[in-house]
Amino acid sequence: MSLFVGNVASRIVYTSQNSFKVDGGMLAPTFYNEGQTAVLINDLEVLPGESYAVDVPNVVIQSPFSIKFKSEAGKTDRVRISYVTVSGPLVNPLTGAAYSPAELTALKATC
Repeated sequence: MSLFVGNVASRIVYTSQNSFKVDGGMLAPTFYNEGQTAVLINDLEVLPGESYAVDVPNVVIQSPFSIKFKSEAGKTDRVRISYVTVSGPLVNPLTGAAYSPAELTALKATC
């Protein structure tokens, strides 16, 4: 298994977005519905107080997410997205060193 160097981050979204994404991608995003209305994350309904975790280990997600609130008058739309950003190269867990370009090419060929 390869390891990334990364940082924990989060964003709060208050309005519907057809194409939410993070430059450089994100690892293991979790969408927490902190509002008072339901929200659709890529057409999956997340009710107030619930969360949706994108559980794909070791995958940097670069594609956008659709975030659509089912807005209601007088109620708050709010979703928190917590994720990890990649800030450094893949690290070989056996050596602790960054993979060389040749090692990365060989690694990609096995995926």
